[in-house]
Amino acid sequence: MRVAHSADELETAMQQAAREAQGAFGRAEVFLEKFLVRPRHVEVQILGDVKGHVVHLGDRDCSVQRRHQKLIEEAPAPNLPKVLRANMQAAAIKLAHDVGYHGAGTVEFLVDREGKAFYFLEMNTRLQVEHGVTELISGVDLVAEQIRIAAGEPVSFAQKNVNLRGHAIQARVTAEDPWDDFRPTPGLISRLSLPESPWLRLDFGFQSGDLIPGFYDSLIGKVQAVGRTREEARTRLRGGLDRLRIEGVPSTAPYLASLLDQQDFITACHDTGSLERDWPADPDMRPALPDQAGPEGEAEEAARPSRTICLPWGGQLVDFTIFGEARQGGNNASIPSSPRASKRESASSGQAAPGDVTSPLDAAVVSIAANVGDVVEPGAPIVILEAMKMEVIVSAKVEGVLAAILVEPGVTVRRGAVIAEMTTKTETPS
Repeated sequence: MRVAHSADELETAMQQAAREAQGAFGRAEVFLEKFLVRPRHVEVQILGDVKGHVVHLGDRDCSVQRRHQKLIEEAPAPNLPKVLRANMQAAAIKLAHDVGYHGAGTVEFLVDREGKAFYFLEMNTRLQVEHGVTELISGVDLVAEQIRIAAGEPVSFAQKNVNLRGHAIQARVTAEDPWDDFRPTPGLISRLSLPESPWLRLDFGFQSGDLIPGFYDSLIGKVQAVGRTREEARTRLRGGLDRLRIEGVPSTAPYLASLLDQQDFITACHDTGSLERDWPADPDMRPALPDQAGPEGEAEEAARPSRTICLPWGGQLVDFTIFGEARQGGNNASIPSSPRASKRESASSGQAAPGDVTSPLDAAVVSIAANVGDVVEPGAPIVILEAMKMEVIVSAKVEGVLAAILVEPGVTVRRGAVIAEMTTKTETPS
């Protein structure tokens, strides 16, 4: 999704949205919709069977988002007027019934900031990542119901039997760095330790020693807490995130824990833009990644002749350190002495000069946004990258002339690799 505030922004926004849609879904159609200022994102969980029965299991609020992707979800949606809630649930039931839908599904809406009107956004015809909070307050196993429906059986309960109790909140823990504009952070998890509590549900797909690849969604796992009240669930989730330990890669866990203490979240006055607008990551709270080698080990390795090469391994590029002097002649005579000797070497392990454009993450090159010889200003887009289903625009850091572009669409680059060379005002072109 992209927002265009003017006609000038529309073409670029449509191109970016189309590329992401083509890559994620194989279709590049773009839909234009009204933009609502500071709305809430509220969705209704439904189940429909082949007999034409449709029931709902209440609603969820998913307004804590970055790049239109949910990070914290809760059920039921707090501070929702009773009439609006009932009308929204009725609209979800009618939509599913009118199209003859069967299976688990989620009808998503945007609610205006006054809480008086709601707008249909989309329907996800599957289980949502946040379905667990609905299970926690309803006692219904949505997966089991989905299997029954697929087997031709009816939903196992009627609407009058739905009994929602308590409150549940979920935090999506992702491999991203909130202190670096939520940059995706694929890599090796050196340690993953999960909290234990009867009030927590933990759904994780990784463990210590696993490698997080850069080709898929950045989700590591989900921490869900349930309580008799929203405040009880919030407090329990805060404690669970505090006890969660993820080492080796940055994650959103410590940042999400801090969001739960934001006053607008506590009072449920936040909206879909609160995170990016009002809740910046506190630099003093940024956790440090543990060093992989101590000072003695670093000194020992530095004393040995070595060089680093980048090779494809396990579906991604991996740096390998080779110890010993490089052989001269024969098949190894062409080993470059400088990592800036060619496009391939620069894109894998280049050493940046002042002003050069480097990749902020392991990613695939989507397109080139500038031409060699262009005079560019700081912030001008140079290369567009994609990782973990998100596009990242890499911009010029200084004013200068674009001297060389060292990558091309389709190649994969490592974090820190030189992807374009700049000639600044203080440099003399070679």
